[in-house]
Amino acid sequence: MSSTTSTLSALERAPYDIHFAIFRYACTDGGRAGATLTCTSRTVAAAVAPYRFHSLRLTSLRQIGQLLLCHEHTVRTHHVSSF
Repeated sequence: MSSTTSTLSALERAPYDIHFAIFRYACTDGGRAGATLTCTSRTVAAAVAPYRFHSLRLTSLRQIGQLLLCHEHTVRTHHVSSF
């Protein structure tokens, strides 16, 4: 068994509370980690959704527009509450 396989199975066996704590902490970097985690799988995207917009760094009107579109999609797809 490779180290990657054993690591993944250990992560999969971890309690959901641990996953949510990790996702909540990861989503405090200005938005990059939440966006990256969302791309890994639908399951992870759904788990990250409640925390994804807690810490953001926006530097332009274009980014604000993209945020609003992304948030609308997240609310529709993962049934999370609005801002």
